[in-house]
Amino acid sequence: MAIRNLCSNTPRPHATSEQVSQIIALIREGVDDLGCKLNSMNVSLSDASVVDIFQILANERVSALKFFDWLKGSDPHLCCDPDIASLFVSNYGLLGNYEAMVPILSEL
Repeated sequence: MAIRNLCSNTPRPHATSEQVSQIIALIREGVDDLGCKLNSMNVSLSDASVVDIFQILANERVSALKFFDWLKGSDPHLCCDPDIASLFVSNYGLLGNYEAMVPILSEL
């Protein structure tokens, strides 16, 4: 499913593997304006790309909270996907940040 540009109905192209790597690098860096940077890339993420991002972040013990927050606004349907939600819970469980899970899970 292509994520639509927030300002138009034109679907954005799917991110390439290089762009997915750039997204992971931005998340690792913990940039404050992650959402703006991701929006400026003007690409959509496939379900498989989102799964890959969450798995890599979990394996590296990097927080996925800002990415998940951005994803909720960009493609809310993905956040309700059981596989994606499970990966978010796994990420936060591995980080031992159980308190951060509660408000997110209550929104789903």
